[in-house]
Amino acid sequence: MPTPSQKTPQRIATMIELHGGGASAREIAERLHLAHGTISEWLRDAGLEPNGGHGARKSRRRTRPDGVAAEMAEAASEVAAVSSAPLPRNREEALAHVQARLGMCAKLIEQQAVGLPTGASNPATLVKLGQWERELRAEIAELTPRSEVNPEADPSNVEAAAAVRTEIETLADAMERAAVCVHCGKNPFRM
Repeated sequence: MPTPSQKTPQRIATMIELHGGGASAREIAERLHLAHGTISEWLRDAGLEPNGGHGARKSRRRTRPDGVAAEMAEAASEVAAVSSAPLPRNREEALAHVQARLGMCAKLIEQQAVGLPTGASNPATLVKLGQWERELRAEIAELTPRSEVNPEADPSNVEAAAAVRTEIETLADAMERAAVCVHCGKNPFRM
């Protein structure tokens, strides 16, 4: 049996919150009891660059992300909040949940696209976000209720009715031609 993923929405939300406060990947990893390489990878998946640097950890100056990095951190935080929300119980809640995630994804794509020319964004992250957006749009299409078809306005229904009407008329005409009176033996419809 496969082991469950360690990458839970709650851990991602905690990671993004700690990252926004200036914590390094190693500090976040210690807090979440994971490897710092894993945290660095998860941060990059969220479109963020790990904080940290060289030298002793205690003597490093903490800096909060600024510019595009701050916007990315905020958007990633919003996505994490939507992802860690309780699971929807019906189709309408599920549709609203996926639409909220699509809005967050669009915001992340927009922010990544702004940072792309300056090198502040990673093109691979933009590709992943594009794939995520397509998946969310497919989910929305599946969750969107189909409108009831009006049989009177449905062109395939009108064509089918015309075909049935023609078949009935053909059968009725054939029956009239073949009909014979029991008493005289003549066709009562052809007199």
